Amino acid sequence: MTEHDTEELVCPFVAFDDERDLRGPGPDHRHRCFAETPAAPRALAHQAAYCLSSSFSGCPTFADWARREAAPVKVELPGHALRAAGAPRSGTAIDQGAEGRVPGKSWTAPPPWTAGAAAGATAANAGSAATGSAAATGSAATGSAAATG
Repeated sequence: MTEHDTEELVCPFVAFDDERDLRGPGPDHRHRCFAETPAAPRALAHQAAYCLSSSFSGCPTFADWARREAAPVKVELPGHALRAAGAPRSGTAIDQGAEGRVPGKSWTAPPPWTAGAAAGATAANAGSAATGSAAATGSAATGSAAATG
């Protein structure tokens, strides 16, 4: 068991201004918050409420540090959507821009894979309508011929 195992959990950024590796056992005017650059003093009440307690993760400065240091998000698109858009195969990640958009992409136009599909569907519908009406005409003619015969 190490000496850190017996101590209460405290903020890892609180330390003396002149001795970065040490801190006092309670609130102290010499403590600084090293989550910011340059290290900043904290009020004694703030140190008691956050820095020197297990509630340090609720500190606004600690939360800002965590947001800054967190890994950025990558969006994984399905492989078939990437191939249809002309991107490389197998799970390629696309980085999002500052506003959550893929840089250089026009979001006002329909996706490229829907343009060909819509044209093909229109042609297929027109063809089946013509085939269906010819079949209906043929069966009507056959039916009337059968009725008169």
